[in-house]
Amino acid sequence: MSRNPSESVMESNQSLIEGRVSGKIKSLAALLNISAETPHPMRILLFLAVVANSLDLVATMLGIYRFQNREGNPLLAELAHNWWPLFIVVKGLLIPTLIVLLYRFRRETPVLAHTGLVIVTVALTVAVGQWIGWMAGVLHVASLTRF
Repeated sequence: MSRNPSESVMESNQSLIEGRVSGKIKSLAALLNISAETPHPMRILLFLAVVANSLDLVATMLGIYRFQNREGNPLLAELAHNWWPLFIVVKGLLIPTLIVLLYRFRRETPVLAHTGLVIVTVALTVAVGQWIGWMAGVLHVASLTRF
């Protein structure tokens, strides 16, 4: 009589199954022997600030080159309209680097670092929201004027 294929698979894997606790999945933190504690609020703020800056860069690019808008930051407006590659370097590399440096100051000057990260995150989030709202308004008005 021939054996059931599932029985032969179970027998061949029996050595793998023995000695193992079934039903328990170890986390990556446990496997790497590191702490799995929740992230500090400052780290979350750092992440949000960098993401908001990246979204602002994309929204700025769409606003300027698709909808002929102007950069709202007077310190970066000249770069955004006349020296686009330099604007990308400043907005995409220099500003995130400054945000990370501000995050690193949290040990020396915790109040300044925390307040600075909150201000940067809120300002960039508001800027992205304004860009999105402005672009939505332009698209809506453009759709109304088409016959």
